[in-house]
Amino acid sequence: MNKALFGLVAFVAILFMGVTVTSCSNGDEVQEEKKEEKINSPIVGTWKMDEKMNEGGEEIPAVTPAPTQVYEVYSADGKYYKADAPDSNGKKMEEGTFTVKDNELVVEIANADQAKTKQTFTFEVKEEKLTKTNKETQEIANYTKVK
Repeated sequence: MNKALFGLVAFVAILFMGVTVTSCSNGDEVQEEKKEEKINSPIVGTWKMDEKMNEGGEEIPAVTPAPTQVYEVYSADGKYYKADAPDSNGKKMEEGTFTVKDNELVVEIANADQAKTKQTFTFEVKEEKLTKTNKETQEIANYTKVK
């Protein structure tokens, strides 16, 4: 009987430990799973580069000669890519992320060697037209919104 009583006490102790040792969440998971903030800016969308750019007030061809059409896609989740077609079937020339603050656009491009290149632009969107100026080179590119 002693062995049976010992077995029963041990079984009850194991059950008791299982119930009392279980811990609750400390809430860190919610903090770690930060909700992605959506970028709410007029630059979000798909833009087709116009045939001409401005350089010092003078219009010049955008790419001489233009081998393909250029599209830039800015997603609300902060992803960016440049491609030769307006949808995901196009060949991507650049890919990375972007941030926007007021009229400043910072694009971080992931290179093939895993290094990242940052480019900073000022931009203005009027109706369906985007004008983007590279802060370093002062090159101005014009785009028309596709979607």
